[in-house]
Amino acid sequence: QLWGADTHAKNEERRRAEMTWMFPRHVIEARDREVQAGDVVMFDESVEFFGELWNSSTTSRAVYLSNRNPGHFVQRATELQARWVAIARGSELERLLSGKGATMIAPHPFGRMVLYRMPPRS
Repeated sequence: QLWGADTHAKNEERRRAEMTWMFPRHVIEARDREVQAGDVVMFDESVEFFGELWNSSTTSRAVYLSNRNPGHFVQRATELQARWVAIARGSELERLLSGKGATMIAPHPFGRMVLYRMPPRS
């Protein structure tokens, strides 16, 4: 092995710091704090690139469901205990989730998608 574990870890940390994302850095940092191994982030057809929905260690789950039936989407998000959802801005689903206590995290800077944090699990 050419480099030791310390050098490899430092290089990986540097690469992650230099990596650019479509979402602002504070959103990516929040995702990595809040979305842990096995946690679900659900998304609908408004998401054009879902790679940013996984946490940095790619141990979370990204689950697609159409927004054509907003009630079913909310039901599945509840059943799967989704932490975050990525949905179409201005949609019926967005209105429904807001009414159920979901809070907006951030709109996508380039697309029509918006991120929401699901209400705390009870």
